[in-house]
Amino acid sequence: MRFIDPEGLDVQVLNDEAKKLLLDTLPENIRKKVAAKIDKNGKIKQGSLNKIKSKDQNFLDLKTIVNDKRNTEVTTGTGFKNPGEDAQQFFYQDASKARQEFINSVIANGSSKEEAEKLAVELEKESPFGAVATFGVFQTPEQTGGNPRVTISDATGPASTMPLDERVGTTGHELYGHALMYLQGKTWGHEEGGKPYSYFTAIEDRSKANFRGPQKLANPQSIKPKK
Repeated sequence: MRFIDPEGLDVQVLNDEAKKLLLDTLPENIRKKVAAKIDKNGKIKQGSLNKIKSKDQNFLDLKTIVNDKRNTEVTTGTGFKNPGEDAQQFFYQDASKARQEFINSVIANGSSKEEAEKLAVELEKESPFGAVATFGVFQTPEQTGGNPRVTISDATGPASTMPLDERVGTTGHELYGHALMYLQGKTWGHEEGGKPYSYFTAIEDRSKANFRGPQKLANPQSIKPKK
């Protein structure tokens, strides 16, 4: 029962890893100030961020979520489950592995390796292979049986090669995108009537930029998690 707030009105990080990811979406100069407002149970209480000065959009969005009447949870895990559906495990596959998976599937359907490679090259002319992943989710109270919740990959299992900056970007995507829109009563998904993918990409880029810091923006390569 310790994760239930009878009055609502806060954000709650359910473990230390989720706390770090949330803080990393914010500018470095205010992280300690925000961290000081997270109590021993992981709660950021309503109004506790109001005196912190920052024009950063992620921080302003976080403050809006904190001041909402509902308790939004942020956690990490290996995957998630919606009612009536099979559990889904988070995974991450970089572009080179995604390309190889495509080639393997073509070969499995009866083509030679040379034919599969040629087809991959032709496809790359139209649209280069990118990372394939599922590593974050927002769930409504109806889906969790409790509070609205953001769950981010803990970078284990099939998601073990997921770069840390991608996890930070995903935290922003789910929290300042889907969760915030849900709390505001807006269409919060990617379906018709929701925001275009470019909207969420902008949140991810903003979150990654905050994480890397100004000195690293000129060389924004992925930062791999520590072993």
